[in-house]
Amino acid sequence: MDYTDGSLFAGVTKGVSLNPAQTKAEAVTGTIGSDTLAPSMTIYEGEHAISVPVDIRASYDRTFPIYGFSGCSYVVFRLFNSTKFASFNLTARTKGRLCRTFNSSGFVVSTATAESLGTGDGSTVRFKLAGDDVASVSSLTVGATSYTEISASNQSGNIYFLNRTKGYVEFVTAPGASAIAITYTYYARAWSQNPASHVVYLLTEKIRGKGFDESKIDWAAAAAYRDYCDESVTWTNSQGTLTGVRYATNYAVDDRKPVQDHIKAILDAANGLLFLSDGKFVLRSRAVTASVFSFDQTNIIVDEKGESTFEAELVERSGRPNRVKAAFQSEESLNAETEVIHDDEFDQEEREERLGNEGIVDENLKYPAVTSLGQMERLATQLVAEQVGSNWVYRWKTNVQALALQPGDVVDVSNAAMPGKPALLLRVEELAHDENDRLEIRATELVAGVPE
Repeated sequence: MDYTDGSLFAGVTKGVSLNPAQTKAEAVTGTIGSDTLAPSMTIYEGEHAISVPVDIRASYDRTFPIYGFSGCSYVVFRLFNSTKFASFNLTARTKGRLCRTFNSSGFVVSTATAESLGTGDGSTVRFKLAGDDVASVSSLTVGATSYTEISASNQSGNIYFLNRTKGYVEFVTAPGASAIAITYTYYARAWSQNPASHVVYLLTEKIRGKGFDESKIDWAAAAAYRDYCDESVTWTNSQGTLTGVRYATNYAVDDRKPVQDHIKAILDAANGLLFLSDGKFVLRSRAVTASVFSFDQTNIIVDEKGESTFEAELVERSGRPNRVKAAFQSEESLNAETEVIHDDEFDQEEREERLGNEGIVDENLKYPAVTSLGQMERLATQLVAEQVGSNWVYRWKTNVQALALQPGDVVDVSNAAMPGKPALLLRVEELAHDENDRLEIRATELVAGVPE
């Protein structure tokens, strides 16, 4: 954003200063270095109780809150007069969400030991903790007196109310002139664009998500998927060679839609899978990996006639797309909807005589959680490659040795199970049990060489 002020800067075009260091008087006069009446902007991120470090609210920002809201960001513009700008437009882009951090064991919990809340003054009943998202309080003392949290069975005496989400302690009666100290644990949060962090957020948040207990998450799988999404990849397109994280998501939750729609959008943005296994939510990627289990005639069960249960079915190809038009919210166009088109020209040539329309079978898709051109191009390439290259579905029954398999796993089937054919690498798509509790597997061809 640039402005021109001929009277002050003699036609020199200057920008709007970001987060300038100013005193109150300098902010009021717009003093930045040797300039006066210079426009500026200040960004306040999502910490609780953020306050304007340069107090100019009396003159300009009458509606700006004295205390910000946890998880919200604010931007204050100081333009000084309308003649500096021919027009003024602001486009805000979502750059992640404030999520609980986690590792392979669960949410990361920090401890604040004997944190001082100050000294009571006989009138203040509400005190703010340094940490938000409180997990538990082990002790709270006012002077030498211990207090306990109010509950259905604890309604009188030295009690307090705890707002765990925002990190507040509120007393029934204002403490007198005594030091207040508290020891508690709280969940560490950080701004994140990682799809795994966003999915865990939507699964576990009680207000904005599904509200599942953290014990329902397979943390080892979630951490592995998070790290996979954060790995650096290089991608070449019309803009040159780009390097960045493998998958990211910038997505605003629309309360008018079901939470599961948002989870699906984030998984689509990161080529991900989410399923229940052993009572836990498992997150993983549809990545091309090495085989984790081998099948042959020794562990593929035969039926009552003594014939192998291994079956192969050719999938109807007529409706499978060889052109994908993928719409996403491009950062390069200020989050305006942009389209990526990816073709498999060889497949189109092969189908041209049979289908007409130059052999093109197209499909229009939307990816509201994708903002990166490179990421969208890679996802479109993956989708077309899998649709065109995976033409067979395989089914077979096996024994308890394969019980540890999960959807998304890569397995190999040797030619002993299918005489005259080479060994196959397959991706497990579905697992079930028949009436005799034998494990039934449905798998598709693994398409190698797909960019990830």
